[in-house]
Amino acid sequence: MGLHAIFSILVARHAGDGDVVIGMPVANRELPELAPLIGLFTNTLPLRTHVRPGASFIDQLRESRSVMLEAVARQHMPFFELVE
Repeated sequence: MGLHAIFSILVARHAGDGDVVIGMPVANRELPELAPLIGLFTNTLPLRTHVRPGASFIDQLRESRSVMLEAVARQHMPFFELVE
């Protein structure tokens, strides 16, 4: 979460925009019966973060934490459905 917060701040400063979307891959093996299977079950989670110019790093870390926890809670949704 700390690395996501730092990377979001760097991307926002470089792009000049406070609305940053970063993709994060997840293993997508939450069910125990999927653990022994061979294959790639990754899913991409888009993490949309709002970087405010006057916010402290702790505030940005809280924002990243809430965004990441919310995204991981909904990781079972396939990316193509999310895009639609």
